[in-house]
Amino acid sequence: MSLRGDSLRAAAAAITSAGLRFALFAALARLAPTSTVGAFALAQWVADMSAMVCSLGLMAIAPRFLPELRDDPLRLHQFLAHWKRWRRALLLLAAIAGTLGSIWMNSKAEWSVHVATAAWATAATALGLQTALLTGFQRFDLILRANIWNGVTALLFVSITALIAPQVHYLSMAMALAVLVSLWLCRLPVQAAPSIAGRNTAETATGWGVDVATLKAFAFNSWLMALLWALAWSRGELPILNHFEGPEQVALFSAATVLAGGAIQFILLGTAAVGPHLTRLWFTDRHAEAIRTAQTAMSVQLLISGLLSLFLMLLGSHLLNWIFGGRYEPAYSTLAILALTLPAFSTAAQSHLLQILSNGVINRNLLLLVVAVLMISAWFLVPQLGRDGAAWARLLAIGLYAVALVGLCVSKFGWSVVPARNVSGVLMVVLASHWVETLDVAMAFRAGVSATLAGAMLVFMRTAEGTSLVQHLIGQRLARQPKGST
Repeated sequence: MSLRGDSLRAAAAAITSAGLRFALFAALARLAPTSTVGAFALAQWVADMSAMVCSLGLMAIAPRFLPELRDDPLRLHQFLAHWKRWRRALLLLAAIAGTLGSIWMNSKAEWSVHVATAAWATAATALGLQTALLTGFQRFDLILRANIWNGVTALLFVSITALIAPQVHYLSMAMALAVLVSLWLCRLPVQAAPSIAGRNTAETATGWGVDVATLKAFAFNSWLMALLWALAWSRGELPILNHFEGPEQVALFSAATVLAGGAIQFILLGTAAVGPHLTRLWFTDRHAEAIRTAQTAMSVQLLISGLLSLFLMLLGSHLLNWIFGGRYEPAYSTLAILALTLPAFSTAAQSHLLQILSNGVINRNLLLLVVAVLMISAWFLVPQLGRDGAAWARLLAIGLYAVALVGLCVSKFGWSVVPARNVSGVLMVVLASHWVETLDVAMAFRAGVSATLAGAMLVFMRTAEGTSLVQHLIGQRLARQPKGST
């Protein structure tokens, strides 16, 4: 399979998974009571975090080491034999973690809720481990198929369950069953210990087939980064919001984060392609070109994030009503705050440069900062401001992350790595739009202001050479078209 084909399949798998999760939450929001939706969101958080915590880096080592072992059958089968033993242990650990996490979230719930959450956590861990194994074998076609089956069956099972018995333990079991269906239909036929040269590899496997110290270090660092990333960007404040406000406010907050998360995914859509390009430029000593590329990438993402912020602040209440139902329209105040965080996600290219420079140490420390600020500020703001307090805590944490990241980039690469003019322009537009949304004015006036601000942003933004960013992007697009095309 070609690199281009694998990249397209990997991107399609990510987009499919995100889209079907969005559809699942929208369907559940319309079919189930708000309190049930909030309890479901908490169970999903417990299942996802249990899978992340209990993976212990096993999900990271397969994509890292399997490609280099594929041409060495003995070492490959040693690796897979150890993988199967650890997988069984981690699935048991995930079941325990899911149970304890469910009890921590709601100690007054019936045991059926805790058992169902544990089943979901175990299934989610199994799916994550299988996805890692498929990635290591570069079977992105099976990953795409698994995501489609998992998303479609989950949407079907949860919708039927919400109509018949809208209780959280039945919904959690429906999610676990959907995962099991996708695991069975998209499994990779790999034997853990087949015979090689007349001997069973399991009998001779004395190690992982790779340097154990390297494997442990990589597994731990990858596990820690993934855990911090999940806490920082995947609604790590939900337990605090549930503690102070209850599951109904969790449901409203989740609806707002689903829309904001969709916008973030759109902003980061091209990051996977920019990262390897920056790495190649940097390690071929084309540092100036790498810095200029990072600045251009940030400008493009700033433009996208600015337009999406305006869109969410203008039509957010209508989107909540259309997609999730009228019960979720009060979450607009939360969504308007989360829309302010979008420009901070335009620093992906700068973050990649810091990762290259420090082997990820700086990025890890910044994520620790985000998690600490998010949790501490949420603990103090949620009791005062409710779910909007959780949104303000997220804005504070992400804002500090972006400021610190930009400051470090400027200190190490110079001011040319950041398009200061574009940053200031987008921030002024987004803040002005947020201020207008707080006024009691007609929709037509708000739409006119948003259109004016969007137009001003398009005109104001410039490339590193001082030309119009929009004209530059249009010119690049036209230059890529085949000659003679219309």
